[in-house]
Amino acid sequence: MKRSVTLFAGLALMMPLISGCYAGQDAETKLQTRSGNGYQVSAEGMLIDNATIVAGNKGSNEAAFLGTLYNPTYEPDELLSITATDSEVTLTPEPLELPALGAVTLRSGTETQAALADFEASPGQYVNVTFTFRSAARTEVPVLVVAPYGEYVDAAPEGTDEALKEIIIVEEGSEGSEGETSAESSTE
Repeated sequence: MKRSVTLFAGLALMMPLISGCYAGQDAETKLQTRSGNGYQVSAEGMLIDNATIVAGNKGSNEAAFLGTLYNPTYEPDELLSITATDSEVTLTPEPLELPALGAVTLRSGTETQAALADFEASPGQYVNVTFTFRSAARTEVPVLVVAPYGEYVDAAPEGTDEALKEIIIVEEGSEGSEGETSAESSTE
């Protein structure tokens, strides 16, 4: 009896190891990762988080940069310019002040924004975006272009057509014509 209790206790203690529940100090379940969308890069003297480009109206060649710049240093810095592949980027304000140990979010419709003109990339593509700072290292990152849907609706360039911002769902097999929403089809 004593031997079976010892064997049972030994197996009970080893169960987490056998089942893979214990993976040590660096287990994936113990590591915290970013929870946002977009690209993240740590450059010398600056952290760029959730870098995303939100496209505007189709054919308008407009887009807006969305992201947060963190200055982890004890000295203030400035974002002097942003350039995107073959696109003109207008910073507001220019240069953009980045306080010591602070963060600034660039987002369309706010006091701090970056508007892209002559922008030809489509949602789903990546474009190279270069950030030039007064003190931090110049940084180039690939940034995803997204459509102005869902969480990106409010980050779309100013003047983006409200109809473009709405997702139209067409149910398969609906009797309505192509492009009608399921609500329009059900009221006929």
